Amino acid sequence: MRLFVAVSLTRGQRAALLAYQKTLMKTARANWSREENLHLTLAFIGEFPDADPVIRALETVTAPSYSLALDGAGHFGDVRWVGISDGGGTVRLAEGVRRALKDAGIPFDPKPPKPHITVARQFRGEAPESGPEPVTGEIASFALMRSDRIDGRLCYTKLWEKKLDRQAREE
Repeated sequence: MRLFVAVSLTRGQRAALLAYQKTLMKTARANWSREENLHLTLAFIGEFPDADPVIRALETVTAPSYSLALDGAGHFGDVRWVGISDGGGTVRLAEGVRRALKDAGIPFDPKPPKPHITVARQFRGEAPESGPEPVTGEIASFALMRSDRIDGRLCYTKLWEKKLDRQAREE
């Protein structure tokens, strides 16, 4: 099964991203990310036969919740993305997740994390200089996700989730 670790976005952030996609759709064609697939990847594992050892590794991760705002937009080739501003919270969480995976001997893509939210693939057309409305929300958990292609559509399924420590953030 194809696995990755990610944080979900708030309802308000997803709404702002969908509004941004609608703006882009006026001047571009693309394979648009569906609302239920909008996320921030912490670690891409790829094909792995069993989720149980991954879950055991992820259960060891401890981290505080943190505030995240949508911030700007850009592209990697034909992938259109939205950036974030979070005081480094996503990178710190990604480093903890990757350390736990490495300690458990679970392979993952070693490229350094570059937090972004993919809103479109195979993007062709014009894009405004600005990104979506800079909606802020709390990142309160992370999850192990499974990626499947069903009837030609990318579908993500949450296999496991862990809450982040709200108490640690308040201190």
